[in-house]
Amino acid sequence: MERKSVVFYFDPISPYSWLASNQIPEIEARLPIQFDYVPVLFAGLLNAHGQKGPAEIAAKRRYTMTDAMRWASKLGLSFEGPPAHQHQSAQSAATLHRCRSDQREKTASRRNLKRLLARRRRSHR
Repeated sequence: MERKSVVFYFDPISPYSWLASNQIPEIEARLPIQFDYVPVLFAGLLNAHGQKGPAEIAAKRRYTMTDAMRWASKLGLSFEGPPAHQHQSAQSAATLHRCRSDQREKTASRRNLKRLLARRRRSHR
């Protein structure tokens, strides 16, 4: 059976992107689907519409991190959110821009997402 291509749009600094990326290998193993990774800048979309992101509003940032940690725990993943937001999405997206269908690149992309989030946590301790 031919594998269907599904585009995975992700913001490299989003904890939800990291959570979702950890589910992709299982989905690809179970279903005839292949994910293509495409980085996006959520901040750019928000700015285009005059909106602030969840990391820019204290209550939303707290809720987002609490929710992401709750989901990580439910999924059996180790995650500890940063107390602040570094706004390095553009730099992160440029680093991951070549993420496409190649399995090695997808594996590297997941590692990079995890590394970027870990670096954010360390820099805020």
